[in-house]
Amino acid sequence: MQSVTAHVGPVMHVVVSHDGSRVATASRDRTAKLFDLRAETPIRTLKGHADRVNAVCFSSNDLLLASCSKDKTIKVYKANTGQLVHTLRGHGGEVFSIAFTADGGKLISSGADANVIVWDVERATIVKKLVGHSGSIFAIAASPAGRRLIASGGEDTVLKIWNANTGKLMRSYGGHSDAITGVAFSPLDSHLVVSGGRDGVVHIWHVEHSSMMKIVTTHADAITHLAFDHGGWLLATASADATIKVWHVDDCSEARTFSGHKSTVSACCFSPTQHLLLSSSWDESFKYWDVTGRHPVPDRDAQRPFNVEHTGLSLPLHFVLADCNGLGIHTTFRFGACWRRAFWPRSWQGMSLASVHRAAHSHIRMDIT
Repeated sequence: MQSVTAHVGPVMHVVVSHDGSRVATASRDRTAKLFDLRAETPIRTLKGHADRVNAVCFSSNDLLLASCSKDKTIKVYKANTGQLVHTLRGHGGEVFSIAFTADGGKLISSGADANVIVWDVERATIVKKLVGHSGSIFAIAASPAGRRLIASGGEDTVLKIWNANTGKLMRSYGGHSDAITGVAFSPLDSHLVVSGGRDGVVHIWHVEHSSMMKIVTTHADAITHLAFDHGGWLLATASADATIKVWHVDDCSEARTFSGHKSTVSACCFSPTQHLLLSSSWDESFKYWDVTGRHPVPDRDAQRPFNVEHTGLSLPLHFVLADCNGLGIHTTFRFGACWRRAFWPRSWQGMSLASVHRAAHSHIRMDIT
């Protein structure tokens, strides 16, 4: 574990660039900072907000870095130089969460005014406001490339799924007994979205089928944030109990607990290029944790669609080539709302859905050491 004292106030958020080379942090000291990965001294400090900075995010090409604040504004900077590009004003209260869309052309924000705003980044204009929540919206997420969805959750305990193009509300999900503080789309399947809240519960939702799995976590306090690893097999939850827990997504089992912060863990994220989990805390630090996995996690670009026919019903599965030994391949596929792993012999082509289901129960689970 490596610890970096990053600010002179609580660190509210931490995020890693998509290329895995830089780390950005946000703090109550009214600044955002940019670090090289593993470095302990910032390469840039971004000033300009008049109050605490709640969150930061990189654009999909890592050229832009955005920050949002209690001062009701969002600032967009050139990530390489720190030059301020835009200051976005449109929220009627504190801005809690921001996210770039997968194509990088839009920025999404949410705040205490119960609005989700979609911004045109180049023009610095509001494209649309998504109205439907009845309280502060603490968390938003944009779906991966291929689907244009927005997930939002907050004080009203309801998870909402929106069409990013039209602004239409597609789904509303209840289930939490307290405010939702974290939402994330699976990088494997944009139909899967997770929500976590102050009730210490994580829900995994399937957008199309409205099905849900529930993880009652072993955190001793509220969940403050959550994040998928970039393969989609692990989910990390940060908590006010000063710990981070990592979960297997396929069977919802707990993999590991990381302890070391002295106060509330405000956010967590995985590095896309190394076996690293990062966390930020009110103790004014962010930390690197080694997450070493012995599992066949393949490149997402290797995903290919595959259909299994059964009694006239076609179930779309997405499987990923992980290893080939001449006899077959290790595969990862979705069954219902769960992703499963199994060995897929070449002779399985055309097999029945029931057989696939049985094989799913002998899947290979990743191990965390």
